Amino acid sequence: MNSLYYIGGITRFLRLITGLTALTFSAQTWVSAATPNAVFHLDESFAPQLGGSGRIVASAPAPGGGFVVAGEYYGNDGEVRFDVAKFGADDSLFNFFKPQRPDAPNNVKTEAVGVQADGLVVLAGTFTVPNNNGGYSTYSGITRWLLNGETDSTFAQGGQFNGRVRSLAIDSSGMIVVGGAFNTYKGTACDRLVRLKKDGTVDTTFKPAYGVKAVSISKILIQPNGSILIAGSMEKPAGSTARDRVIRLNTNGTLDTTFDQNFYLDGTIETIALQADGRTLVGGSFGAKLLRLNANGTRDTTLNTGSGFTANAASSVKAIGVQSDGSFVVAGTFSNYNGKSCNGAVRLNVSGLLDAAFVADPIFKDGVSSIIVRSAGNVVFGGNYNGPKGAVGSGLTRVKANGTVDLSLATRHLGVVEGAYDVIESQGKLVLAGGFDRVNGNACNGIARFNANGTLDSTFKLAAKYTGSIGKLAAQSDGKLIVARMNPIASDPNNATKIERLNADGTEDKTYAGIRLTGFDNFVLLPDGRLIVTGYISTNPNSPSVPCAIRLLANGTKDTAFTPDSRYGLSDSFTALSMQSDGRMIISGSSKLKLERTTVNLTRDTAFDSSEFDDQIRTAVVQADGRVMVGGAFSSFAGVSRNKIARLKADGKLDTTFNPGTGFEYPVELMAVQANGQIVVYGGLGSYNGVYCDQYVRLNTDGKMDTSFKVNDVKYYPTGMTFLRDGRLLLLDTEASRNGVVQRGFALLKAD
Repeated sequence: MNSLYYIGGITRFLRLITGLTALTFSAQTWVSAATPNAVFHLDESFAPQLGGSGRIVASAPAPGGGFVVAGEYYGNDGEVRFDVAKFGADDSLFNFFKPQRPDAPNNVKTEAVGVQADGLVVLAGTFTVPNNNGGYSTYSGITRWLLNGETDSTFAQGGQFNGRVRSLAIDSSGMIVVGGAFNTYKGTACDRLVRLKKDGTVDTTFKPAYGVKAVSISKILIQPNGSILIAGSMEKPAGSTARDRVIRLNTNGTLDTTFDQNFYLDGTIETIALQADGRTLVGGSFGAKLLRLNANGTRDTTLNTGSGFTANAASSVKAIGVQSDGSFVVAGTFSNYNGKSCNGAVRLNVSGLLDAAFVADPIFKDGVSSIIVRSAGNVVFGGNYNGPKGAVGSGLTRVKANGTVDLSLATRHLGVVEGAYDVIESQGKLVLAGGFDRVNGNACNGIARFNANGTLDSTFKLAAKYTGSIGKLAAQSDGKLIVARMNPIASDPNNATKIERLNADGTEDKTYAGIRLTGFDNFVLLPDGRLIVTGYISTNPNSPSVPCAIRLLANGTKDTAFTPDSRYGLSDSFTALSMQSDGRMIISGSSKLKLERTTVNLTRDTAFDSSEFDDQIRTAVVQADGRVMVGGAFSSFAGVSRNKIARLKADGKLDTTFNPGTGFEYPVELMAVQANGQIVVYGGLGSYNGVYCDQYVRLNTDGKMDTSFKVNDVKYYPTGMTFLRDGRLLLLDTEASRNGVVQRGFALLKAD
């Protein structure tokens, strides 16, 4: 979390903190005016739901009763990106599983996902990766991750199929059966189907035989005895028009001739599911959209679907989930089952009779493509749909036994949702900015303003033409907002960030010139309306990006009189800045080991002590009296022991009246200062001055720990932390819940 975060082509801003966090604010604005209380918990009166755009494209059960889902989402640069998440038997999200992209691809189109008995996740799909010519190459391949999400180096990564991969299944021994439209894998011949050993190499003993010519294998299901059910497009006789069918192979790949060979369908098979008694449910766009095969492959006429699923000629069953009582949930692109209206999802009993007690939410109509069966009659739907009010976003929702939505499913780390990256208070209202594109279902394109009562301010309307996320905000005294918009032009990688100004109602301020950057670090708004911006810039598309420090005049044009010290303005010598009440700025050097103070012209103030810490500075906050709280990974300052936290006087010298003793065990990541001078600290921390402590700690002005302080209800690590004027504590890019109220993308806490 601590390397320089270069923005070009990357959508999440401020997820990695470097040097001084960009979420350090001037002390006179970001302090509490209230008397500090001891316990902070979620403010249930403020719960807008931030949302994103994306879909779940594949899912699979995991050992121990959990499951895994793989999804795609539209990044703020317009590119489709991927994410994978693991959940436990209690549907809790495994936060430690953070999958690395195989071969560092820019794009992954997921086709199938599976989990081995040892918990390792396997994903197959289309990968787009950098090539040796400076461009990108696309290939169909497969990858595997360790339990923590690191790429498994023992697995034959990067394996290329010469055609599309469409499905995979993992047998009890851990071998992986992969199907699709390919006929070679890493140069080894394999007719639409291949079995890989645990190390990713080809199992040459597996020789699939279909009895007819296979065109594409779309679904694979391994039965308890090791037999392999496959569905796909096949020709019969050879050379005739291919039609979809289901066949069964023995464990060595040979055709199981005891399974009926003559059952072809007049449409596409989208899904297959195995019942406990060995019968197979088949769904797709054929006939009545759903049928059942007996264990020998003949059609089971005891399943009576009547007139079946209808909506239009394109209606189809996309997913089937078989529940423990033999009933099954069916979802797809339909609005009617056997003459009765439904919302794209129904539950049927073993004979095909509609369960009237299950009534799906209308949001699922036409959007569900994956069903994960859970306990107590619950299911998890995955697909491409807009989430319900209060949901984390689109694509993944838990549904109760009666069909109603259960909002408690935590999907914090799925890429389909982006959180809040910055916050300001402007004219009595709260403004959140980030990577989200919806609030309570309303389009917002990365920024939203809220009234004092927590409702969305409908008078703030951002123009529809704006795209990309917003990573930084500043409010002028007249209510206008300066914003750093990431990837405002998705098709132009050389315009990664635009500094622009919005009017108080959210409309574009066309009088503000602004500037485009290839990479953005931070900006600070001066009292006279000028803006100092740091980042990277390129003079033309063929020139490399270079670090820069630029000052804009109040109208957004470049200030040609701005001549900063060359080591600040012309090199990568600092990464963030924070303004003192007198207009001077505290900045961090390129080594991240010391602080310096500059004038508004970015010339060094030599009166400020520039002694070094012995390790990285990760956050710093300027107090109202000019003293500076500093946190990070260091253990000393100017040779004096200061473990992970220190306070400097206004002249940069060590403030010995703040005594942290032996300090924190692990690095400090974030800090916020209250009006009475108490400091709230966040990080891994471990212990403080030899005493075990939580991730959130409050210190008194002399450095002693306030043992009565506690933060409740927050589930995940934040990337920013600040106090609002009314004393509430706001955490960015996290999640909190209390008494059924959920805040996602941020957490606003109040004190008892």
